[in-house]
Amino acid sequence: MTTAATYVILSGVGFQVGPWPRVDAGPVNASYCSHRDHEGSVCFDPIYFGVYWDRGDVAELEACLQVKRDLGLTDVVIAVQGGYGSYLGGATFDFRSDPTQLRALAGWLLDRGFRPLIYVCTADGGTEKEIYDGTMARTCGALADLVEHAWFSIGWEVDRDRGGAFTAGQASDALLVCRQALGDKALLVWHGQPNRTTPASYWGSDYHHQPTPGYQPEIGVRWVGDPVKNDGAWIDADDPSNGSEQGAFFVEGSGFAEIDMVFFQTDHGSAGPSYVSGDPGLDQFGQPQWWGRTLECLDRFLPAGTPMPGAAGYQRYDGAGVLHIHPGVSGARDSAGYTPPDWFHEPRRRGRVRWCLFETVPYEYMRDQCSDDAVMRCTEEGRSFGCIDHGCVQP
Repeated sequence: MTTAATYVILSGVGFQVGPWPRVDAGPVNASYCSHRDHEGSVCFDPIYFGVYWDRGDVAELEACLQVKRDLGLTDVVIAVQGGYGSYLGGATFDFRSDPTQLRALAGWLLDRGFRPLIYVCTADGGTEKEIYDGTMARTCGALADLVEHAWFSIGWEVDRDRGGAFTAGQASDALLVCRQALGDKALLVWHGQPNRTTPASYWGSDYHHQPTPGYQPEIGVRWVGDPVKNDGAWIDADDPSNGSEQGAFFVEGSGFAEIDMVFFQTDHGSAGPSYVSGDPGLDQFGQPQWWGRTLECLDRFLPAGTPMPGAAGYQRYDGAGVLHIHPGVSGARDSAGYTPPDWFHEPRRRGRVRWCLFETVPYEYMRDQCSDDAVMRCTEEGRSFGCIDHGCVQP
């Protein structure tokens, strides 16, 4: 008996299905690898829910959902396929040949009041072919009735210029596949490598040292800018944005114009927010290192004037050695007279792209190298920066 069939039987013997929550009911509020389940084991949502659903162990998932309810969470991350090293004894699952199983899991979560955040591809090496061979389109087709109740991501850490599987052009194509299969109401997500917050590619700015991509070298790179002045950058040869970090989101006809939310991932190690005891790695001012890039991104994505009380007083030096002190409000002039750019001050067909502080502690948390105190501190600080969408929350 399949898990989907088991679910139908269980639903028919006493479970009361309520109205499905909608994506417009509130911000993303997930803890996808930053809490433990009812037995004290790390809950890495996409693998945890995929494996136990594939096994038909609904009772295990019900108990885990109760922990999430107690934490005040509203969203669960699931995926079409996965496995992660020795996690859950090395167990894997794969719904690509039958995406109705993924649809059944998503519906089961919605019945229980949780919104699914769905990865329709993993973006592991080699999965770029799924953009073109119909796999991604079939997966999205099986989920098309969920567009008012779920988010849809094209993959994990997708950008090739930092080690992901998709070139910029492939990521654009993946987003277009999702938009065509899911329709205009679907909310699409781009998830980049650590500290990346734009789908535009970037391989460096030294014209005299052309990089050789280690993955998919046949696509290659090209130079944009003035090579005589060495003013420009190397980018993926198929990048529809020509490497424009801000402009990428406005390139009509590309998948980048279809992005509704960016999932931000912090650095690992001391440059990230994870720690077992004490504090995260600190900069020269005694501030957590991960604040710097996070605040820079939020200043670009938040509407100008958004309160950022936790950022007030944040100090940094620019490349010229000038000290800047953050005013605690997005888009406001700082102590040195600098006003950060609002990337979405101009009208955009799909509106302002939302920015989610998505992956912060999972790498360390699942290896017992991160404390629950660190997760709670990261949650509190992220909210104090004006960020409302979160993937690794503990209140």
